[in-house]
Amino acid sequence: MSDTGSADKCCTDTTPTPSSGPLHEAPLPFNKANADVILRTPDRIDFCVFKCILEEVSPVFCDMFKLPPSPDLDSGVVGTQGTLEGGPSTTTSCVHVPIVDVSEHSTVLEPLLRSFWPPANYVPSSLDTFKPVIAAAHKYQMHSVLAIFEERLGAFATRAPIRVYAIAVVYGMPDAMYHAALAFLALSPAHANECVDELQNITGKDYHRMLAYRRRCVAALREMLDDLTWLRERRRLGLSQLQNLQEAGRAVIQPARLRNPVLPHCVDGGAL
Repeated sequence: MSDTGSADKCCTDTTPTPSSGPLHEAPLPFNKANADVILRTPDRIDFCVFKCILEEVSPVFCDMFKLPPSPDLDSGVVGTQGTLEGGPSTTTSCVHVPIVDVSEHSTVLEPLLRSFWPPANYVPSSLDTFKPVIAAAHKYQMHSVLAIFEERLGAFATRAPIRVYAIAVVYGMPDAMYHAALAFLALSPAHANECVDELQNITGKDYHRMLAYRRRCVAALREMLDDLTWLRERRRLGLSQLQNLQEAGRAVIQPARLRNPVLPHCVDGGAL
C-alpha cells in the first residue's frame, strides 16, 4: 500500500477563498446560540458547534480542546437574523466563545459535519465533491466517519473503478478496494488502461496489483470456457442440490474475505 503520507496531499480542496471580508453564519444546525466553539473557514463562514460532539469523533479536536487557551485567543460575537425558507425567523449568537480557524472550505466542512452531526444526513452526490471530504475526515482522524465513507466510496466503484481504487488505497479502505477491483474486471481493455489523476497518489506496485488481478481472472475465465464439463455437471444436478452447493460456496468465500479483506480471490484462488 502506498505511503499514508500521500493522503495529506491527495484530494485536497483547491477552491480559492477570500482571506478577508464579511463574516457569514452557517446554516442550521450550525448556528445554535448555546454552541461553545466556532469553526471558521477560509471563505469566512462561521460554524457554531459543540466541543463534546467534535471530541467524540475526532481525537485531533479532543487533544486541541485540552490545551490551555492562548492569551490572545480570538473570541467574539457571531449572529445574524434571517428568515429560513419554509420556517420562522431565528436569531442565533455565539457570545465570547473560542474561534478555531480551519483550512477546509465551507463546501467541505459542512458535509463533513453533517456526516456525523445529529441527525446525520450527508450523502455524497459526486466523487469530485466527496474526495476532499474524505481527506478532511482523514486529517482529523475521524475513524468512525471514515468507516461510513468507505461504504459510500464503494458505491462509486461501478462508475469509476480506477479512481475509487486509488482513493481507497491512499486512505486504507479495503472494502472500497474490493468493490473497485470487481468493477475493474467489467471494463473493456481500452477503459482499463485509462489514466486518471488519482493514480499519481499511489505507487506503481499498488496499480500493478490491480492489473495482475485482472489478468489472473481473465485467464481463469478462459480456462473455464475451454473446459465446459462444469456446465454439464450443473445441468445434471437438481435445483435443491445446486442451492446447497451455492450456500456451501458462500460459507467458504465469506470467511476467506474476512481473513484477507484487501481484495477478493479470483477463480483460480489467487488474491490481488
